[in-house]
Amino acid sequence: MPIFPGPVKHNNPNAPILKLEEKQVKGSAIIDNLSNRNGIDASLRVEGYQAYVQETDKTYVYINSDTSDSEWVQSSNWKIVSGDSFVFDQSSNGSSEWVITHNLNKYPSIMVVDNDGDHIEGYTVVYNTTQKITLTFKSGGSPVNVLGKAYLN
Repeated sequence: MPIFPGPVKHNNPNAPILKLEEKQVKGSAIIDNLSNRNGIDASLRVEGYQAYVQETDKTYVYINSDTSDSEWVQSSNWKIVSGDSFVFDQSSNGSSEWVITHNLNKYPSIMVVDNDGDHIEGYTVVYNTTQKITLTFKSGGSPVNVLGKAYLN
């Protein structure tokens, strides 16, 4: 049960800064999924907005001064500031090339393990963008299908 019966207001009585029913303060929110983060009301959007998204268990910060609808929904305008890791699972269909879209907005470090949890070495990495990498597995110059997981952080 909230302590306050409604929005807490500042010296402008028409501008609530806290909406308890939405667990939200202007510039900060706890949100259940990325779709709802993208749908935040335009009057609450600011550069530096912090959104903890329960679905991903990550905190995102909006890094663009343009808070228009078209910019607000772009993942490249959101920086992950916590939980910035990604696990890619290639444990059911072996492949000699893993193309991984991770959306970490950086060039992550990578650890690859097989399905038994043993480290795999000797693969090549191409950092396609700050959102995507390609791992290629070869043995003796020939492609080798690999099963396992890639841990990115």
